[in-house]
Amino acid sequence: MGSPAQQDPPDYDPLINAHAALVFVAAALIGLVVGVLTFLGTANAPLSAVAGLSTSGAGVGVLHKMIGR
Repeated sequence: MGSPAQQDPPDYDPLINAHAALVFVAAALIGLVVGVLTFLGTANAPLSAVAGLSTSGAGVGVLHKMIGR
């Protein structure tokens, strides 16, 4: 008997590339650290959420330029 026919893996593109994933994960971690430190310093949850989210948003552009391709 012969071996079963081998199938080629499906051709598909990843949802995001490795560079974008690294930038987003690093920005999320930096935003989390800033949010936690703001909460520990002020004990104000809404303020710390805004600080963390704004840091993450601003960090995406900066990290994209710093890390490069």
